[in-house]
Amino acid sequence: MTIRAASDSSPLRARDLHAGYTGVPVLHGVSLEAGRGEVLAIVGPNGSGKSTLLKVLGGTMRPSRGSVEFEGRDLHSLDRRYLARRIATVAQENTVAFRFTVLEIVLMGRAPHLGAFRFESRRDLEIAQAALERFDLLPLAHRHIEELSGGERKRVFLARALTQEPQVMLLDEPTAFLDLKHVVGIFTRFRELAVSRGLAVVATLHDLNAAAAYADRIMLLKEGAVLGYGKPAEVLTEEKLRLVYETEIYVGKNPITGALAILPASGSAHRG
Repeated sequence: MTIRAASDSSPLRARDLHAGYTGVPVLHGVSLEAGRGEVLAIVGPNGSGKSTLLKVLGGTMRPSRGSVEFEGRDLHSLDRRYLARRIATVAQENTVAFRFTVLEIVLMGRAPHLGAFRFESRRDLEIAQAALERFDLLPLAHRHIEELSGGERKRVFLARALTQEPQVMLLDEPTAFLDLKHVVGIFTRFRELAVSRGLAVVATLHDLNAAAAYADRIMLLKEGAVLGYGKPAEVLTEEKLRLVYETEIYVGKNPITGALAILPASGSAHRG
């Protein structure tokens, strides 16, 4: 697949990625670019390779073939501390072994910026507090993480990632467990961050309507292969979605926002 540059400057590039687990190939020739100031959504059914792709992009999993470059250099040639200051990853599930408060966990995002035996400065605390505020977490700052709901915990780890002040954010189902209010809030915030900070956001999503509404570009995966890559209207077509999800899909337009509206359709009912 020919890759078009996402923007004048794309800090993260992947070329012809093949990856998998022992005896189980997952990705088959995936290429992409994540541009500054944009949101790239990776969509597809369960088992399509979305989470595996994020692991490869973040450097926690090596591809069997192909390459990932950050700022023009091979990802695996770069110092891990250097990468931790520039690429933030939020997994689907985040576990905490000890009884930390929300503020303590969010402050952990500053760790890559601190030297050995150095404590957080006033500026580090201000950055953490700003992230807490951005994700509506200030009232929970001194609560312990195990006391929070699944949606609240998700927002804590998003705030921790933001506190790293990265150039690239890799988000695996960032709105899982969130109610509708916070789903809208999270995507609105990440759109603002992408524009204001030149942040490249790559997020895996199950919610096709959210991807259509908030992503600049979309990658559609099926069984580890790319079946569509481009603007939402180019990728989220009835034909492509029917092929990927193996069910009838209706694609229309939201009458209020003008964004694509994607719904399951039974048989040919959607054809009128």
